Amino acid sequence: MDANHAPTVAGYYFNYSPLLPASVAGRTRNSPVFVPSSPSINADDYSLDFLPGGAKAWAVVDSRGSLLLMNGVGPGHVRSGFPDMVVCEPGTWRYRRIPPPPEFGDDDDGCRFLRSYLVGGDGIGMSNFRVLCEFDLSYVAHVASFAVAGGGGGRDDCDDGASWSEAAVNRVVPRPDRLCSLGRAAGSWYFVAEVDDTVEVTTLVVLDGGTGEFSSYEFVAIAEDDDWDLVHRTPRLDHRSRVAEGRDGEARVINVLDNGRVEVFARLDGGGVWALEESALLPEAARALPGYRPSFFYKRLDVVTAGPGFVVLAPPPTTSRGDDAAEAPWCFSLDLDSMQVALAPDDMGPMVYRCEAASSPRHRHCRPLLA
Repeated sequence: MDANHAPTVAGYYFNYSPLLPASVAGRTRNSPVFVPSSPSINADDYSLDFLPGGAKAWAVVDSRGSLLLMNGVGPGHVRSGFPDMVVCEPGTWRYRRIPPPPEFGDDDDGCRFLRSYLVGGDGIGMSNFRVLCEFDLSYVAHVASFAVAGGGGGRDDCDDGASWSEAAVNRVVPRPDRLCSLGRAAGSWYFVAEVDDTVEVTTLVVLDGGTGEFSSYEFVAIAEDDDWDLVHRTPRLDHRSRVAEGRDGEARVINVLDNGRVEVFARLDGGGVWALEESALLPEAARALPGYRPSFFYKRLDVVTAGPGFVVLAPPPTTSRGDDAAEAPWCFSLDLDSMQVALAPDDMGPMVYRCEAASSPRHRHCRPLLA
């Protein structure tokens, strides 16, 4: 690919929404969906049915360049506490299984899988990528790295000796199991360090998706009032404070307050100072939307999807005795630039994953690189 040209975005993947009851989700439940970036992109070329068990057996957990990191879902997809995991390139129908780190033995040895991430720079591809895995081993947090570099050059029969190794983590970064994810934006993952209510500062942790390095700094928000509560700890923090990518490609922090106000913060520099960029009172902004009810705003809204230039919000799901009696969520999108709202699809899942076109999209493979 010409280094002077930006890579072509083939489209976006999203998983089913966990908010949807079974009677509403229908055939898309547990099946990632691909939305082409333009009518010239054939969605069938980016089907995930080439994966073992078909598309419904997998969920997207990260993306970078033309690659997706996938975890198996459903019975039979967890091996000794470690999920079935593949890195795949939809544009060429190639995939590679990621084996468990050696700490995940047959007897489990007290290992608890936490999260995994796809890491790589501009040259990322099936012969050049890394997977970072966070896990607990006997109550001690670890980060391991599975690296593929060069070797077989992406051939189906390659045996490049890739293996896991312990990844170095900056000592100032809190333990991985103490981090609450805010999502991913501009190629990096953002987390808030969990603390008790006596701590008055918020530590924001960033995982650079290009280098795989963690960094942390004190989060300082410059707002119009004192109603900033990202530091407030609740079990649903990640649904009320999220990061999303602005249309300029930079990260934004979105915070939803109890009074129905949403605030969008942009970083002033490379550190931890973020300034209020936009805000809106959601009950007023959404009043003209079909299906609007004042009762939807009696409780703080959840950010159910974060995508490029927008977020999707919805009232918290109501408790029901059965899925069949549950009501489909009322979702609306908020444009991060104009702060305009519109009704939104209710099955997009928590994150939208960008996928670039592969360098050789017509060279199809139907077999794994390594099983």
